[in-house]
This record gives sequence, structure tokens and C-alpha cells, in this order.
Amino acid sequence: MRYVSSIVAAALACVALASAYAFDETKYPDWKGQWMGGWIHRAPGVTGQPSYDPLKSEGRGQGAPLTPEYRKIHEASMADQANGGPGNDL
Repeated sequence: MRYVSSIVAAALACVALASAYAFDETKYPDWKGQWMGGWIHRAPGVTGQPSYDPLKSEGRGQGAPLTPEYRKIHEASMADQANGGPGNDL
């Protein structure tokens, strides 16, 4: 019985210590309000899965700003994927 009362006392001490630190909402940004993902409201005519820019189609439609060197690598990867390969995703 002595151990049970020790456990209860320890639990009460933990609760008392935890409640001593009040949550201060002013330390954090206000993220309240309505959140809408791009997949909820797609622009008319935009096809494919939700993408980075919801106003553009997926894949090449996103128009990534690639250098000519990396554009060639990307095109080779896309062609490999179109033929059933892994592309650059190894």
C-alpha cells in the first residue's frame, strides 16, 4: 500500500508541475481562419492531380524554370517514364 500512495503522490506532483506552465498563444502566429487547398478549387480547364500551382496543369504545364542542361535531363526522365521506366526516380 505504501507504493500505491507513492505513485499517486508522484502523479499529482507531475500534474501540478504541468499545470504551472500556462500556454501562451501570443508566442505563436495566428493560423485561424479558412484554409483552402489548391485541390479544392481548380481553375477551369486545368487537368491532372493537384499540383504546386493550382492554376496550372501538372507535369510540364507547371513550367519549371530549368536551365538547358537540366531541361534535357528532365525531358529524358519524362520520356523514360512514358515508356514505363523509372526515369530519374531510382
